[in-house]
Parts: sequence; C-alpha cells; structure tokens
Amino acid sequence: MTDFFTMPGGVVNLQSEDGIANLGGTERSSMAYVQPPGNTKDDGGTVRFNTIDWERRARVAADGVAGLEEALAALTDIDSANQFGDFVEGQEVNNRLNALIEKWRATLGEQIDTLHSLSTKCLSAGAGLSLEDSLNADELKA
Repeated sequence: MTDFFTMPGGVVNLQSEDGIANLGGTERSSMAYVQPPGNTKDDGGTVRFNTIDWERRARVAADGVAGLEEALAALTDIDSANQFGDFVEGQEVNNRLNALIEKWRATLGEQIDTLHSLSTKCLSAGAGLSLEDSLNADELKA
C-alpha cells in the first residue's frame, strides 16, 4: 500500500525521481497536502499515516547518538593528571573536576542509550503501523 498522508494545504511530493523516499528535510511541511506518488487520483478524503516521518525521527535520533558519542570520545581524551599543583587546594580542585567529568561521561552514556533506544522504537513503530495499515486494508478489500 502506498504511504501518504493527506491534509489541507500546499502540495508536497514525498518521493524523489528514482521512487525512493526523499528524506532531505525540505519536502514536508507541518500542514501540507501530500501528493501521492504517480498518477493516483486522490480527492483528499483518504488518510493514511506516513512512514517517512518515523524514518526521519529515527534518523534524527541516530544522528544525536553519533554527536554524543563524538562528545564522549572527546571527554575520554581529557587528562586526569593534576594541573593545579600539589597544594591542598589544587588537589581538591583536580578531584572535583575529575568527578565532574566522570559524571558528565556517565550522563552522556545514558543519553546515548536513550537516543539509541528511541531510534529503534521509531523504526519499530513505523514498521508496526505499516503492517497494521496493510492488514486493515486487506480486511477492507475482502
């Protein structure tokens, strides 16, 4: 079944010339009528969900994971050696700074796990909705 979502507004084509979904970010506005690909005559009365939105959400979450992993790698390269001197104050500042960096690393790790889970759930939601849409369409045709 072709995935498209119709709403009142401007016309936006969701497929590129090769028939693959265009996820460049410029093809969908928040309140747009999405033209079904091909020569389908649509009166605007059909409402179907759009898997492209779920794919985009998953991609954004995956991009977030990549960015946070890069930040975590940069934090790993920070030297924990005491640069503040062997005075009591310098040692205390160094200990607190190292504890802060470790807490930051742990927080970034948790955020990476959360975004990775979100990406997986978005893909799963899109696939599940697509399956249900197909099953319901088959029941309606029977």
